[in-house]
Amino acid sequence: MGFEDARKAQKKTTKYLRKQNKQLKRQVNRQQEKLGSMTGQSPAEATQNYAQDFYKTISNIGSQYSQQLANYDPNLLASQSAKRFAGALSSSMNDYTTRLNQASQAGSARLYAALSAPISKFQQIANDPAFNNLLDSTYMAYATNPPTVRSDVESMKSLYTYNV
Repeated sequence: MGFEDARKAQKKTTKYLRKQNKQLKRQVNRQQEKLGSMTGQSPAEATQNYAQDFYKTISNIGSQYSQQLANYDPNLLASQSAKRFAGALSSSMNDYTTRLNQASQAGSARLYAALSAPISKFQQIANDPAFNNLLDSTYMAYATNPPTVRSDVESMKSLYTYNV
């Protein structure tokens, strides 16, 4: 591909991008018109009004709760309803704690049983003469008094002599 082909491709790409840019600008303008028709204002005016409403609402909420905090009376916690609520909460917490302890103890017991099961099987295998030669009387008899093995070296000489 030569220089001229590259220039043509570049011009073609530039033309396509400009066309696409115009289409996107038209779409944005249509969207802004739709937004303006929904609010009866331009998007910039609507945004400014929304911001003013937001800050006004926030300042009202802030002043309302700052007054409530300033006028807070801690004796509300000494009321009968607060005491009943605290009692109900305490009994509920005790019930939850009791059930949690029972569940954790049952889980611990199951876990310990599962972990200790192989130990008993290994102990059973260790005490079985089929697996432990120290408990096998025949093996121990051979171990304490092994039979004498004799070999006739001359008869096996042909096995280890080579014709070189």
